[in-house]
Amino acid sequence: MVAVRVVERAIDPVVDVVSVGDGGVTAPGLMALGAVERGTGGRKPAVHLKAVLVVVGAVWRVEMAVVEIIGVVAVGDFLMSAARAVHVWMISVVGASHHCPPCGNRLAARKPRQWRAVAGLNGSVFVCGALFCGALLLTAGCSRTSRPSGRRVAAATIAPLSDLLARVAGPAWEVRTIVPPGTSAHMFEPAPRDVRRLAGVRLVVTVGSGYDDWAGQLARAASAGAILLDAGGSLDIGLEADPHWWLSPALAARGVGAMAEALSRVDPAGAGGYRARAADTVAELDRLDRELEASLAPFRGKAFLAAHPAWPHFVARYGLRMAGSIEPAPGREPSPRQLRALIDEARAGGFDVLFTEPQFAESAARAIASDAGLRIGLLDPIGGVPGRATYFEMMRFNGAALTTTFRGVGPPLP
Repeated sequence: MVAVRVVERAIDPVVDVVSVGDGGVTAPGLMALGAVERGTGGRKPAVHLKAVLVVVGAVWRVEMAVVEIIGVVAVGDFLMSAARAVHVWMISVVGASHHCPPCGNRLAARKPRQWRAVAGLNGSVFVCGALFCGALLLTAGCSRTSRPSGRRVAAATIAPLSDLLARVAGPAWEVRTIVPPGTSAHMFEPAPRDVRRLAGVRLVVTVGSGYDDWAGQLARAASAGAILLDAGGSLDIGLEADPHWWLSPALAARGVGAMAEALSRVDPAGAGGYRARAADTVAELDRLDRELEASLAPFRGKAFLAAHPAWPHFVARYGLRMAGSIEPAPGREPSPRQLRALIDEARAGGFDVLFTEPQFAESAARAIASDAGLRIGLLDPIGGVPGRATYFEMMRFNGAALTTTFRGVGPPLP
């Protein structure tokens, strides 16, 4: 009985603390306590009931705090996994002060109310609830994002690389695409769901050359043991202004070889299969290259205006000329002076065709086409959608779009 009274006295202040303001046990908990007191003639609830309610309240507060933290820290320099978020949060709770967590004022300023509520709980009881709830949350999160039994998980930033990687990896791997189809990787900002979806990833393939630098941070947040392959950096073509190397099948073939070696590092026992599948994919890329070269041969030297500067490797491979791009840089609208210069060049006979892209707005393209009397076509450097879901479908789509638009027989822009 003495021990029970000691525990009861220890819990009473906690109940008093967590029943105040927005740090409460939750309304159902308070109602339960009140109902017990009324049903027992005003006597205080039994210590075990109070303990249960305190833990439930603490768990609820932990869950709310973790949800808020994950939603806040997955931006900019604070991108981190749920486990890291819980770690940062726990340090702040058990510290000597009740100030914001040690990740900076920016984080605290975004959600001050949640931090004040969390910090108001008794340290020892709250830590127990936090550990229990954190384990449940992380286990539940892993169960939702874990790979299918027996399959390793790899990822690539864009759909064309995902398709090539899947061909080399084979059926023992699940390959995921990070950037959704129809979204420019230049503009992409990883969200918390991207971290959760890549939990346990073993290999992440990036374009490199500044195109998707955010992927390294995302890979580290999703899985501490992930291997990061900068496929562009493996091509030995130097740091060029244009990172869209995959739009040349010849360069894509070299990237496929790098993927096979990266997969072999993760799974040395499967190295023979990866290299064999890579050789088959390279042979298919070589056939595609010859096919595109033959279809575009009649248009050698032909110039066109692009939506954004994605095509230098492609035009160099097939003897075309990119006269310029509507966007001077990804995500930057052209100025009126730049638009006028493009229109003047088109009127002077520099080019008579422009191509827009699904990932970019069409308004500027239509304005230029209308003023300069240009034909409009559609090119897609990313694919990942029906009709151009695979790398080979996407490249054949682009080859057909160029030839038909150059001939003036292409379908109207969708």
